[in-house]
Amino acid sequence: SHLQRLLQRHGAELFDEPAAIADCTIVQSFLRPYEKPSSRGKSTLSICVRLGLGDPGRSVVLYCKLFLEGRSEAAWQRLEKSPGQVGNAAATWIGALDMIVWRFPHDPRIRHLPQAVVVSNARQHLPCHRLPTPLGSDPVELTIEPVKYLPEKCCTSIYRLRSGAQSATLYGKTYSDDRGRSIYRRIERFHRTGLFKLP
Repeated sequence: SHLQRLLQRHGAELFDEPAAIADCTIVQSFLRPYEKPSSRGKSTLSICVRLGLGDPGRSVVLYCKLFLEGRSEAAWQRLEKSPGQVGNAAATWIGALDMIVWRFPHDPRIRHLPQAVVVSNARQHLPCHRLPTPLGSDPVELTIEPVKYLPEKCCTSIYRLRSGAQSATLYGKTYSDDRGRSIYRRIERFHRTGLFKLP
């Protein structure tokens, strides 16, 4: 595709090491237009893509954002001044495309996402103390599968734990704002009514 060729051309800026893009799938695209002439400069185009990188099973998700009317570079300069938003592959500026690119799990609004989907970070946040032993204690094999990612909004993941013959599957969803806390409180209220049981 045309997008695949464009991203391949800038592979050195996107990847830590040379990589051939075998396929490119647009997961989500979103144009945020503003009709008022005074606000039209705020318009943005966002594209979330999944790239297959040569070896079977090896892929990367990129979140690409263009600020229309030439505002992308100014947005990048503001981002550079924001702690933790640039560096360590968090975000990349591709000037030739006038585009800012984030490599999953880095996200401009869900800044805690690496804590939720990177195994070395997520283990400490899981409610393992509620699980039967030995799943509730270390060492436990943990794999994480992000199943639905909406950039700047939320991410749903499946957490699979295994220790010997015992296993458990947990489902988690994290948001860019505090909706997770309010949703959990509603679930707790349902639990107290006896409609369903929390683990």
